[in-house]
Amino acid sequence: MQDQQEKNCASCGARLSGPWCAACGERARKPGEVGLGEYFSELIEALTNLEGRFWRSFRALLFRPGLLTTEYMAGRRVNWMRPLHLFLLINLAYFLLSNWNTFSTPLFIHVNYGSPYQEIASDMVNRRLNDPPLQAEQWEQVAWQMHWMNPELEEELRPARDRLEAFAESFNRRVETLSRTLVILLVPLMAMPLMLGSLLKSDAVVRALLLATHMMAWFLLFNLPLGWLAAWLHSQGVLQLSESHEDLLLTITLMVATATWLTLAIRRVYDRGWLLALGAALLINLWLILAFQIYRLILFFVVFWTVPE
Repeated sequence: MQDQQEKNCASCGARLSGPWCAACGERARKPGEVGLGEYFSELIEALTNLEGRFWRSFRALLFRPGLLTTEYMAGRRVNWMRPLHLFLLINLAYFLLSNWNTFSTPLFIHVNYGSPYQEIASDMVNRRLNDPPLQAEQWEQVAWQMHWMNPELEEELRPARDRLEAFAESFNRRVETLSRTLVILLVPLMAMPLMLGSLLKSDAVVRALLLATHMMAWFLLFNLPLGWLAAWLHSQGVLQLSESHEDLLLTITLMVATATWLTLAIRRVYDRGWLLALGAALLINLWLILAFQIYRLILFFVVFWTVPE
């Protein structure tokens, strides 16, 4: 029996003709091989390989836009991190280290600013917290309390304000948690314009999804130090702007950098000229603004229905 086990693969049972299985790639173990030495050697090898692939992928993502996508499509994948693994690792670092979270939208933004779904979101919160719902004018006064805290609010509206503040606190905590997961929705959203004109061929769809994954990984990576840089410039007195103007400046900087990265990536991945690549990058950049609104709409509904009463 022992002899039979040594001649057959432990994983798939195929006949062995050497130390490696020709059917599944499993390596045959030698007697007494399992031990702490093997465990630690595999741990060191895994960490070394991960570190090497990560830094290689990290540099390519920053300085050679589109290379990771073309390498994956060409079948050269051993030296690079897998696209989703890279995205998830950068996503984790972003949410742990960033001080300017573009993806975590508080309740105040959902119900007060001119997003396409603002009236729906505001009405849903009003109906959930108030029975009967407040009149539109009254509710608008209460909703703005989340930001302005007007002490002259009518006394009869203060209970509604207190309920809204308690709900907003729970809502915003939930947003911080779920946004870390739901941000991946931006990958298929950003892949959609890249698929235009491809007639949905399987390789073109995969290429678009890969480029969108690498683009969003880069977007998170570039976004990470941007907020810290703005905070440092503000502390040094170099950047003296209101909160809204500062946010606008950061957004414009991010959009210009994204358009530049996309232009270089599209040239490499789709082998297009400068003008066509730049035009496509600008259109995709505009789509990014709409994609963020779709993402925030989904985020609002998911959080709204999962916040406990």
